[in-house]
Amino acid sequence: NTPDVQAELKKLSSSYRNCMRILVDIGEQSLRRLPANEQTANLGGYIVCALVTMLSDEIPLSLNKLTPVSDYAGNQCKTKPLLINPMRYSDLITNASNQQSLRLEEVRKIVLTDCVVDSENDEIVRDVFLSPPPKDVQDVVRGLFLRQLVDTNISGCGYGDFLAWHRLSASPLDSMIYEHAMQFPEDEDQQREGGWGLDEEETESHGGKKLVARYDFTVLMLNRAWNLPWSPSSNASFQLPFRQAIKTLALCTYRYGIPSAILVGLFEFIPRQWWPDDRIECWRYECQLTELGKLIKRKRFERTTPNSTPNVQDRRKTETKTFRFITCSGCSM
Repeated sequence: NTPDVQAELKKLSSSYRNCMRILVDIGEQSLRRLPANEQTANLGGYIVCALVTMLSDEIPLSLNKLTPVSDYAGNQCKTKPLLINPMRYSDLITNASNQQSLRLEEVRKIVLTDCVVDSENDEIVRDVFLSPPPKDVQDVVRGLFLRQLVDTNISGCGYGDFLAWHRLSASPLDSMIYEHAMQFPEDEDQQREGGWGLDEEETESHGGKKLVARYDFTVLMLNRAWNLPWSPSSNASFQLPFRQAIKTLALCTYRYGIPSAILVGLFEFIPRQWWPDDRIECWRYECQLTELGKLIKRKRFERTTPNSTPNVQDRRKTETKTFRFITCSGCSM
């Protein structure tokens, strides 16, 4: 890359990050101050749409080739997993360890088509196009959907779309996966007009009970994938203590020369439930709002006083009282 190209990329990268920070700040202020109603849902829909637009890998890497929002936002998007694709959630589990390489293939095919070969190795390009959405963005999008501050007709995507499109982790422990209102409009006419229920051949747009049933089947496949035995490709979907135990066992067996085929067969008999999972949360709505409020307050404190110890306790969402019994730290249920 020439110095001129590098300078232009740095300028674009700086502008990109500033825009992202502004949208995140607007989203966090909305979470703190706005009630849930039709007007605020419109605002939240525009915030989510803007974030998804910025994170879309279908925006060509060029100053003069910006695609209209309608061409890539919403469920009419041609290169993203459709809302009723049965495997769109389960693939995030069964292929969890391969998501980065799959993301690289998408970027090569769509974003870097007109660029030199070494562009994908450029630090700025990798930071913008190959990195997952920043944690602040993920928290704002999740919070807006949780607070019912998103009109899906305006955002062009549901909560599950955000996870699937950006190859984020999905699990049946997330209560928001099951909420239909967070995935697609409730009005059947809006479902059909927006193409929310397009099938795999894109020949028919389902709506009403058909759309609900097809979406519920994707959630069923998610639960099925979650309960499948461990495999190298699904390793990243397991909780950290589980992965650490697998690594320890692998190192021990390697030392004694045990074949890897036997090792993989052994790991398949180890269930997820043997180790605690930080993703377990209370599904009571009030407890989830309380946790969201703590998260926003903690982030504000860390940004204003980065060198101080926060006085907002960063407690786990759940506390393990006894084996297999999980108690919510908020409602104690």
